[in-house]
Amino acid sequence: MTTLQRTTPDDPRFVALCADLDADLRERYGAAQDAYDQFNGMDDTAAVVIAVVDGDAVGCGAFKHYSPTQIEIKRVFVTSAARGRRIGGQILSELEKWAIEEGYGGAVLETGTEQPESLALYTRAGFQKIDNYPPYVDMPLSVCLSKSFDV
Repeated sequence: MTTLQRTTPDDPRFVALCADLDADLRERYGAAQDAYDQFNGMDDTAAVVIAVVDGDAVGCGAFKHYSPTQIEIKRVFVTSAARGRRIGGQILSELEKWAIEEGYGGAVLETGTEQPESLALYTRAGFQKIDNYPPYVDMPLSVCLSKSFDV
């Protein structure tokens, strides 16, 4: 059973999962990842969800304020050992629920062309492709998506 826990960006489990995510991205994109690293930071106002299975943190996701009506979803990741169990979808659902509680009506996010499982996850969750938003406008490996929440 997966337990979802709301926390903050300084949670050591989130920090460790983000290090694993960064290693995964580096493996997929190589040196091209250098241009993206600067956009992955989280400030202390971000909302973080950790997925826990059998006491182990196996996934994470976060959101931060993007506009008065939208959040930006960031740092969604599930460890390779825990993939295929729909944990990413559970994390997204919890982030959406939390954002609605905070008064937001939708979300944007950026993922990449070399992350087909992420694109499938976001499509299943109802996200649709949009034009790349700043700072990803001239970044050809970026894929930007958005979703309006049902409130």
